[in-house]
Amino acid sequence: MYKTSIPLDIDSPPKNLPLESYKSKYQPISTLGNGSFGTVDLVKFKFHKFHLLKYHDDKKGTLLYPLEDSKYNLSNLVAIKTMKKRLPLLHDYKNVKEVKFILSVQSHPCLVQIYEMFIDDVRYQLHISMEALNQNLYQLIRSRRNIQFSSPTLKSILSQLLCGIKHIHKFNYFHRDIKPENILIISTQQFYGSKEGIPPYRKNDNFIVKLADYGLARHVTNLKPYTAYVSTRWYRSPEILLRQKSYSQPLDIWAFGAVAAEIANFTPLFPGSNELEQIWKILRVLGSPLVPETSNNKYVIPLGGYWKDAQMLAHNLGFVFPEETGLTIDEVIHNPNLGQLAEVIQSCLLWDPNLRPTAVEVSRMAYFKESVSLLDRYFDNDIPIQVTLNKFSGIPSNPGVSSNYTTAFNDMTTDTVGSSTKKILTPTQTKRSSNRKNVIHSDCDFTKFYDDPNATGEENYFSGYVAESDKIQPSSGNTNDIYNICHAWMNKENKVNISSPASDKEPRIEYKTSVVPNKPSFTRFSLESEEVMNL
Repeated sequence: MYKTSIPLDIDSPPKNLPLESYKSKYQPISTLGNGSFGTVDLVKFKFHKFHLLKYHDDKKGTLLYPLEDSKYNLSNLVAIKTMKKRLPLLHDYKNVKEVKFILSVQSHPCLVQIYEMFIDDVRYQLHISMEALNQNLYQLIRSRRNIQFSSPTLKSILSQLLCGIKHIHKFNYFHRDIKPENILIISTQQFYGSKEGIPPYRKNDNFIVKLADYGLARHVTNLKPYTAYVSTRWYRSPEILLRQKSYSQPLDIWAFGAVAAEIANFTPLFPGSNELEQIWKILRVLGSPLVPETSNNKYVIPLGGYWKDAQMLAHNLGFVFPEETGLTIDEVIHNPNLGQLAEVIQSCLLWDPNLRPTAVEVSRMAYFKESVSLLDRYFDNDIPIQVTLNKFSGIPSNPGVSSNYTTAFNDMTTDTVGSSTKKILTPTQTKRSSNRKNVIHSDCDFTKFYDDPNATGEENYFSGYVAESDKIQPSSGNTNDIYNICHAWMNKENKVNISSPASDKEPRIEYKTSVVPNKPSFTRFSLESEEVMNL
């Protein structure tokens, strides 16, 4: 039997990465997913949840600091991410990017709460214990069987997601992997335990939304060579697809725009099967990023605007952009009642990363102005629980408001994002041949993406494990586990080669298999009920 070697610094573990016993605190239940970094397991914390929360009352300014929202969710079920690679020294784990991110970014209600990080005393592997929500946004959309969100719920989901992104950017990081699978979600009533327990500022939120998976997050000052294989392909920005040597926070804004369009339409906007097709999908929607060589009075600025670096980057990869007019924003967002959201999506999906708005600027656009500012008043200041209780009781307090944001784009257009002058980038409706109408839907049947006849419509709630976990043996990892979920940390895509499309694999493309278990959930909280489907 292989014997694990003992690290030389075992007697002096890192300050924020203590050496602890995994088995004495956690009981494994099921494997949620596997990736190149490690595995994620659903486990039961063996003691009261307050013991887990109080460990890091002194960690304010990090994701380890327990927020008051976390104290409402008293479920003993947590997710633990275990790093596969074992490092020679315990202090080597301090340099893991995700560890640095967790210790650098302040806790926020729109980010998955981290409960603790530790190194186990048997195999000396890194473990990250975190909040476990019921399902991800991709699963929720799919289980609704094309019944789209109401306008208030759509705005609530996107506002919370934007708050999470804005918070990460505030600390000069960017996420690099924003996609529906990394957006965890739970009904507000279930998160707070009852309707009476929902705080006033959450009354308009039917769902609690949290951005997850910080494994690819990177600081803006990191000047090391960047990899082109970050971000899931469908949400990958042009600067990554075209192998620009550096990129930063604008790639999160692009991904946010793509996700927003997907949530609004219930269909992915750019579902490329490989990187070459991904670029072509973007071209078909946004039009060519190249400025035309000859002036034409009838020429309309394409939806995605222009990007002066695109031609050179494409040339370096051995291809030339064809002439493509793209679509209008009305052809991308079909609901005429979402005009303000359409403006947001268009501003995010610009070819030139320097012309995309910052997260702060997006939050100030008309669609988000009221909803995000309402959340910010409570979220950005990390209101202590006594202040929160005082507010509920009518006792005045003055927590103050912090709004110290900086922008890193000096060469942006002088047009103000969201203002009428920005509409210069909005193509007018032009006459197109009938075979170009709604071309975004002509390549494949998008209804199969979210409309699965085998789906049960049940949410994947964890609460059933609380009563049953003592009877459950740890999962063996097979596909017949009691709980099989496409979780946020599952299956990072394999590296791809732009010249070898066959090597570009995307686990999510297999839509014939439902991510919703055939067996009803323990709580029997059905998404098909009128109360939930009308949200």
